[in-house]
Amino acid sequence: MARPKKKDSPAKVETKTFTVKKCPYCYTYVAVKEMRCEACGKKIGVVDSSGWARKIFDWRAYLGAVVAIAIFLTFYWWAFLSE
Repeated sequence: MARPKKKDSPAKVETKTFTVKKCPYCYTYVAVKEMRCEACGKKIGVVDSSGWARKIFDWRAYLGAVVAIAIFLTFYWWAFLSE
């Protein structure tokens, strides 16, 4: 049984190389190597395929929200449900 011939590999698509990226918070242009926006001061991530900087996931904000909700639920239980 003969093996089918392998198809030639498709031509490589050139990837875009950016020199600047756009801040997702204030829409200003920032150098690609910068990790903090000069205009608004927020942390930004790497550039995506469209030229925008990615937003960095802020663990501390989510952790603070979870702790605040836990404190509120504890207070609600203590104030209204416990006897």
